[in-house]
Amino acid sequence: MDNDNFNGALPRLVERAQIEFAVSYLVGRGVEPDTIPENLTRHYHVCMDTLNDVLADVNVAALTAANDGRRAEAA
Repeated sequence: MDNDNFNGALPRLVERAQIEFAVSYLVGRGVEPDTIPENLTRHYHVCMDTLNDVLADVNVAALTAANDGRRAEAA
């Protein structure tokens, strides 16, 4: 790579708020939650513990929303 501005260092994505924003951005654009870690680690150094916590919260929220939608359809 002949880019003088690139020194090989990736930006850090470690704060929960930053990771929540990145996850919501990707999910909003149709990225599957299973592929989010791969997508983020291509471009950032990511705190994987925090990312896993955020993804677990997103999955719980998605399941809850799906269950609420099923209950509304059944009623």
